[in-house]
Amino acid sequence: MTLMPSVLRSGPRKRRTVIGPESSIAIHCYSQEAFPSTDFHSATRVGDAIFMVGCLGYPQQRIVGSTPVFRLALDAMTIARVETSGEAPGWIHKHTAVLSADGGALIIHGGKIWFGDDRTMQDNIDAWSLDVDSGHWTRLTALDWQRWTMRRVDRRPNRLWDVRQALWRRDHPRAGLENMWRHDDAPDFDALAALYRLDETMPAPEKGSNHNDFCVVVDGVRVRFTEDLYSVQAIVEGRLSEARLDALRRKTLATLERLDGSVWEIEVPREEG
Repeated sequence: MTLMPSVLRSGPRKRRTVIGPESSIAIHCYSQEAFPSTDFHSATRVGDAIFMVGCLGYPQQRIVGSTPVFRLALDAMTIARVETSGEAPGWIHKHTAVLSADGGALIIHGGKIWFGDDRTMQDNIDAWSLDVDSGHWTRLTALDWQRWTMRRVDRRPNRLWDVRQALWRRDHPRAGLENMWRHDDAPDFDALAALYRLDETMPAPEKGSNHNDFCVVVDGVRVRFTEDLYSVQAIVEGRLSEARLDALRRKTLATLERLDGSVWEIEVPREEG
């Protein structure tokens, strides 16, 4: 029996479609109370069940610090919420779950964690373990990395993507692409070249594993910046001195304000702020 990865919704109920032997099809419906929205969850088979961990969900269903876990019994196709204890990762989604070698735990890593409507999403940098029998969470790592988020004070979208696209069009005129720049002032390519660099002697940032990741090395420590429409997140994969950390934060914030033509601010995680 193969479970399709997608979940179809119909009004207040959710449907899970199962394709069985000889192309037989069964549709199982669940109420929102029994099985709420679980988009961007992980699904791992453990014996005769599938454990679904985390989700993004709707704003009204999110609980800071809580990690939803559901168990789908494959014999009866019934779904039940798993009561958990211990130190959970929080409201996590887009993560990876792997069954431990002994089959007794789910190992969670990666993904994003929601910390509340007044905070930006944060990358999950640690690993977590969920005992599938007891439902007990254990934090496996506690990386002492420095990180912060930068965003416009007015919370409007930034123009980083627009500037990068304008630079690409300038450097590739033969592509014949239409100029999509929609701002009153011209794109500041000099500011873009200085972004994420403490000074001109520092090498230009390298592209990371994702298209919106940019990495630099400061005092031998890798620093990763992730850009999106509303923020820039920075993660120091280790520790910088307070003086160097402050200098990097101030320089980056000033460059973003120059490049974007707006006022930005710094937000640090609660445990660091």
